[in-house]
Amino acid sequence: MKMPRGLFLSFVVFLFGCAAPSSVARLTLGTVQDKIHAGMAQADVQAVLGAPNIISKNSEGKQVWTYDRVSKESAARWFLFWTSGESTQRTLTVLITFDNGDHVEDFTYHSTEF
Repeated sequence: MKMPRGLFLSFVVFLFGCAAPSSVARLTLGTVQDKIHAGMAQADVQAVLGAPNIISKNSEGKQVWTYDRVSKESAARWFLFWTSGESTQRTLTVLITFDNGDHVEDFTYHSTEF
């Protein structure tokens, strides 16, 4: 029995929709607070948060990873024949400084919601 092409394509799209979330989805304030700690290896940080957005060096020559996330949520409220829209924007910036042995020396974060 042959599967119709449209059904097959729908099945493939469904499978990709069930794929593991990207690293951006893993970057939350709770994850940073619960999982990141001094002494963690770079590989462990990357396993938890994914790849950083920026890798740089500070004035002391230590490697600094920057994670930056901006998300926007929108909601519409209907009343009879008109609607009012509301949106909330959230930002999260995480800076992780590594010692010369590639372990977390310090980290800081900044979160906003407006």
